[in-house]
Amino acid sequence: MHFGWVLFLVAGVGWLAAGIAIGEPLSPEHPVMTIFQSFFERSDPLDYNPLIVRRAPPTIGTKHVYMSWGKGDSYTPRSTLDANARSLGLAPAGNVVDAFDVTPITRPVSANVTGSDDVPRTAAVAQYQPNGYDGHFVATKNDDAIADWSAFLTSYFTTGQPTIP
Repeated sequence: MHFGWVLFLVAGVGWLAAGIAIGEPLSPEHPVMTIFQSFFERSDPLDYNPLIVRRAPPTIGTKHVYMSWGKGDSYTPRSTLDANARSLGLAPAGNVVDAFDVTPITRPVSANVTGSDDVPRTAAVAQYQPNGYDGHFVATKNDDAIADWSAFLTSYFTTGQPTIP
């Protein structure tokens, strides 16, 4: 679970106080902790990502997705990037700079997947190598990443179908 470690930490700090409040000791398996987790689970992207392209509700259209991934991102752990890309159903576009066991797709990428509403969508994750900065910032500091997301948006607004060059 994406926020599991945060939940566990917050729960750990609150166990003593909550345990006193309900009159018994708490652990991660206690039903009260399940209720606490369920409350925060509703904000977890891994619960909603599949609804963007692969399983959109019948009344909501699927979406195009461009995800940037910077090698060595210390703000977003690799496991989180991997889990988000997988839950979105994204394959890496072009060169893979951080081990990702999904077969990359060839660039340019446009209308490469069919959404659950049978509409062609552009959906991919693009990986970039940072140069002297944290990988978290590739979308604003890496020239290739800037060119890619700019082209994605520009092509969408000019043609209605985005392309990752």
